[in-house]
Amino acid sequence: MLETLASTTNIVVPADGSPAAEAAAWYAGAVAEARRGTVHVVAAWEPPGARAQELARTLGRRAEVDAVLADVEGALGAAGLTVNGHVRRCGLVAALCAVASEHDAELIVVPAGWVSLARELRWRAECRVDMLVVDSGRHPGFRPFPVASSRL
Repeated sequence: MLETLASTTNIVVPADGSPAAEAAAWYAGAVAEARRGTVHVVAAWEPPGARAQELARTLGRRAEVDAVLADVEGALGAAGLTVNGHVRRCGLVAALCAVASEHDAELIVVPAGWVSLARELRWRAECRVDMLVVDSGRHPGFRPFPVASSRL
């Protein structure tokens, strides 16, 4: 039974081309690998000038989205991980929630510093949300910081 659950684990992570998002993708990959799951990389886009105040971390051109997804999918795929890319023309929060719901995700990983996105997902997502924060302790890197209750 446990092996069946492990094989269906879906982890969702946003992509915008930033170093923080790349680190979150690798963390999501590590979680997915440990659970024999799939990483769903999500990028959102809107043409410039479209409700900019509602679309934080949303890319302005479709070509940017394709390039960002290709980079992340290629790197994680080369590491032997199962990766699916998703492009949505909407705000990033809506895109992450939609993909998480469609694939029955257990976790959304939010990059370090994306506090407002993590807070909004906390109320809208139907799964666990972890935000990565810089670890100022003896071990540099990232550690998960839960910002919502878990159903894992």
